[in-house]
Amino acid sequence: PQFYMASQGKVPYPQPPKLNPKEKDAEERYRKRLTAFEKLKKDIETVKRYAVAKRVYCAIKKVRKKIRLPHCRLTSNRADFDSSCWRLNSKDQNELRLMSYAEGAKKRQLIALRILGKGALRGTIQLIKKLDVYELRVCREALCKPERTEGEIVGFDTGYTEVAALSNGAFIGQKFGEKLTRYSDYCKEKGQKRNKLWAKAKELESSAKEKDRRKAQNIFKHNLGRKKHNAKYRRAQDSIKQEINKAINSIVQGKGDGLDGVKVKELVIEKLSAHMGKTRSKNWNRRLSSWARGYIRKCLEQKCKQFGIRLTQVNACHSSRVCPACFYPSKENRVSTDRVKCRQCGYEGHADTCAAKEILRRRSGEIPLYAPPGKVFEMLMVQYKRGLEVPQAPPFSCKTQLNESEGEKKSL
Repeated sequence: PQFYMASQGKVPYPQPPKLNPKEKDAEERYRKRLTAFEKLKKDIETVKRYAVAKRVYCAIKKVRKKIRLPHCRLTSNRADFDSSCWRLNSKDQNELRLMSYAEGAKKRQLIALRILGKGALRGTIQLIKKLDVYELRVCREALCKPERTEGEIVGFDTGYTEVAALSNGAFIGQKFGEKLTRYSDYCKEKGQKRNKLWAKAKELESSAKEKDRRKAQNIFKHNLGRKKHNAKYRRAQDSIKQEINKAINSIVQGKGDGLDGVKVKELVIEKLSAHMGKTRSKNWNRRLSSWARGYIRKCLEQKCKQFGIRLTQVNACHSSRVCPACFYPSKENRVSTDRVKCRQCGYEGHADTCAAKEILRRRSGEIPLYAPPGKVFEMLMVQYKRGLEVPQAPPFSCKTQLNESEGEKKSL
């Protein structure tokens, strides 16, 4: 106990020894512990206990800095139950009974849960609490198809207005940006109103009048709750994930606008775990914070493994600034958020499509995956100059070839 008090920055006071259940005050063991405690107490009286507490706290802080923890927030609680810890009610199949933990001498009791929805329960099930909702998950083995040997190699560039743009010119999930913007702007407006109410309630809480303090309590209780806000957040996240799943299913199954009959054997994507860097404004930073890049990567890995599609990651630095015709890299090529116009050859096209073509070209592995942006730009300039040194072939003449073939036929 003294150590934990010192770790929290408090003064560690010693505690007197306690009697065991089968021990008396006059016994020798207890007397030894008591004399040792009194000696320790006298020794501690001569020490500056506040200084000791501070030194212990600083030592623990140094050790904590050396421990690397995952950068994530734990927003869910999970408990696993194997087949011996749960059963369905024989009279009501929608009632699940889970085994509880035993505390001390208490007996285990079954917890009855009402199931909403349909699904076969088998094996180990997971009970997950997300915000205010409890979910049941059943693990099952996914059947994966063998790796495809026939098909196309497609470049995949993630976007904000749509889920992704492909190197063949197709756009998937075009309502994705509308949902992200709508939810982000709603959170902004709602947050501004809540902040005003919070400031007003804090002001009333410190008032000397009883009426104002009661009003502040009512604001905290009825106007600053999280129940509706959490429900809105869950619905928005489900809608965004649904749009991502639809888009990726259209790629792996070859269905959708611009994808009918297209069989993909390899998907080349950008490194989605890379840092996005600085953006233009505070408003765009807020909108991009709800961009589910992590879920897109997770869904791509799962779907590609299930359908036998090879997934390749490349370095995508400056991919939307490279001309797909002459490979000239320049910041000035990006005319707007959606258009690219090359300053050398005059090529014009959509920025996301050009980025997808550049991502597909980097499949060769000439640009390292973890190269910094400055090094990538130098490599791109070297590739562009190398392309200028290669002599171009003379223009192909269709008339000359036709005349030669006609002459051969006449001679035969």
